[in-house]
Amino acid sequence: MSLGRAFSTIFNDPDWVSKLVIVVILVFASALMMPFLLAGLLPMSILLGYMLGIVNNVRDKRKVVLPRWDNYGDLLSRGAGVLVAIFVYNLPMILVGCCFWLMPSLAGSDSFVQGGLLLIMLCCSLPFVLIHLVLSWTFLAAGMNRYAKGETVSIFFQVGQLWEDVSTDWSITLQWLMMAIIVDIVVIIIAIIPCIGWVAAPAILYPVHAHLIGQYGQHLPK
Repeated sequence: MSLGRAFSTIFNDPDWVSKLVIVVILVFASALMMPFLLAGLLPMSILLGYMLGIVNNVRDKRKVVLPRWDNYGDLLSRGAGVLVAIFVYNLPMILVGCCFWLMPSLAGSDSFVQGGLLLIMLCCSLPFVLIHLVLSWTFLAAGMNRYAKGETVSIFFQVGQLWEDVSTDWSITLQWLMMAIIVDIVVIIIAIIPCIGWVAAPAILYPVHAHLIGQYGQHLPK
């Protein structure tokens, strides 16, 4: 796997500017529309569907990895499947967050007791959170590779199959995971830059992650 190739290959496309502009527009549209009855999920689903196209192109070793923007209905329907998987995978984290939010109110007004309970909960939940993040990220990447090839959304919930995929070579799986974390850190640094960074960060984040997932798919069982 190559982190540098995940960044550089995207810019080898002669139409990379127009294609990435649409990525940025969808990200901002999703953020702006989210308060209106979760309407922001629509552009996010389209974006996730586009990522599946990148995953396929990288896994098939095509020279141009950024697909053309067409058939938005198909992108929406396929991306919605990924969005459902992301929501289900994050349900345990949502429950943990609810516990952290409710526990101080159940402990009364004593700030010392509240702090103690939060510390205990943090110590008890931290190992679970870390294990869950590793498994959910790797299962999602493996599932996206199979889903991009044409399997149904149920593949995201076939735990046995996904475990077999990610455990085939843990060195590759951990390598992909570390590269994904590095990409997130780089994007956060870029996003700190006013104006330019706010545009560049989302333009890089989604295509590069999709490229890495496609590279990871080259090492997974067929």
